Amino acid sequence: MGLEVARQASEWKDIYSHGCSFLSRWSCIHYFLLQKMDEGGH
Repeated sequence: MGLEVARQASEWKDIYSHGCSFLSRWSCIHYFLLQKMDEGGH
């Protein structure tokens, strides 16, 4: 954990609150989790 993680979390919060409707929210979360798992796998 660090400043980079906090910055990414803040950006994701903005995307989540502004870019995701109720119906698309699960897709956004799913994409975000896949992205995080992909980063962790490298």
